[in-house]
Amino acid sequence: MSTFDLPANAVIGVGVSGGADSLCLAVLLRDWGQKNDRKIVALTVNHNLRPEAAKEAKWVANQMKKLKIEHHILTYTGPKPSTRIEEKAREIRYTLLQEFCEKNNIHYVCLAHHSDDQSETFFARLARGSGLDGLCAIHPASNRGNLTLLRPLLNVDKTVILDILTSKNLTWVEDPMNQDDVFERVRWRKQLNNLWQTGLTKSGVLLSAKRLQRAKDALNFYTDSFFKEYVHIDERGFAKISKKAFYDLPLEIRLRVLTKTLDIIGQSETPLSMEATEKALENFKQRFTLGHCHVITSRGTIFVAKEYARQEPKKNIPAKKWIRWDRFRIWCEVPAVVYAG
Repeated sequence: MSTFDLPANAVIGVGVSGGADSLCLAVLLRDWGQKNDRKIVALTVNHNLRPEAAKEAKWVANQMKKLKIEHHILTYTGPKPSTRIEEKAREIRYTLLQEFCEKNNIHYVCLAHHSDDQSETFFARLARGSGLDGLCAIHPASNRGNLTLLRPLLNVDKTVILDILTSKNLTWVEDPMNQDDVFERVRWRKQLNNLWQTGLTKSGVLLSAKRLQRAKDALNFYTDSFFKEYVHIDERGFAKISKKAFYDLPLEIRLRVLTKTLDIIGQSETPLSMEATEKALENFKQRFTLGHCHVITSRGTIFVAKEYARQEPKKNIPAKKWIRWDRFRIWCEVPAVVYAG
């Protein structure tokens, strides 16, 4: 935990499903919190996707009570997804965590991803043709809005996790979804044992991911430097990029600059496809639409503006309260109404 350089008074949340990984992380964080005078808050998401989910969440609550860890159950009450269940369940989980933490002034949540998860992610993304960013796999720390997600077990082997729980005489819940071949992650998990027999090693995969992350950080450094000097975000919500400076960039940095601009202006909930962005750069037209944005080149400037149809319609703004509207945070001294366009 010392590698994350956290503020001294920060409350640390931890996601606990009841499985071995998250239960082990909760126990380790409890011990760390006691030694370092830190408050630990355990959070369990009940997706309501299985009949047993509510019962399992209550079981976790009882375990946390025995371990003297503050605990809260976050229950999803929306419609159940029928397709892309794994992906949508993950989105539900992060959304509920983010909402709870925002209301309770928690800015850091620890998750129990470990070295096996890192290997599975690496090979799954390699199979899909991911670029450098994708092959960095899971990062030890990442941001989701104002919430920072920490993964202190990322270099820890699953066998170590099980040994810790056994030494403390703790039991855990086995999620049947973790054995269902319908999910890509499960299929990769079962294939990894075969891959290790070929001479590949888990430590080698982790080292590659670490080195790729180092390269990614360097590329992002130069992307951010260009952004500060040659990209202007107008207060009215559109961006301006110097055309000459943009075309002087190496292709990879151009790709990153365009992607970053589209993310900021478009605010799409769906991640921008690298393939779509690559095609746009290969055939950079004077005017095109991508990532919920219009991209228009005129007189030495590339303009990026959000599509009118994608902008949030009018919204009532209460007085003296920060409100998010479209891609803006708005504060009004008196009640007001904002409109798209």
